Amino acid sequence: MGSAAARQLALRGRSVVLLERFEEGHHMGASHGATRNFNTAYAEDDYLALVSEARKLWDGLAEETETQLLDLVGLANHGNVARLREVRAAHAERGIASHFISAKEASERWAGMMFRSDVLFVPESTIAPSS
Repeated sequence: MGSAAARQLALRGRSVVLLERFEEGHHMGASHGATRNFNTAYAEDDYLALVSEARKLWDGLAEETETQLLDLVGLANHGNVARLREVRAAHAERGIASHFISAKEASERWAGMMFRSDVLFVPESTIAPSS
């Protein structure tokens, strides 16, 4: 989020210095590791608005740098099916692609994972590089 804020300030003509609190590769929070999930599995409109705006910014940066930044492999969301149905309804209202697949189909598709209930698959979700 700090990098995104710094970029937006720089795009607005501000002079920006971005400092990292910890050394590269640290494990002091969610900003370590090589990738991030980019998942729209939210039912709340304010979160969906934020993630939709973030997607536009990722796509704009990819176009500007001529670099693929998002690998749209999709994400399987499972667990609380009632909650996932709320998410699916919110997706339908916003035109976000998602659909349910059975636990059996999900288990066949992703061997080695155990699914006890239907899975909400979001094809436009992805992993993104951390840097």
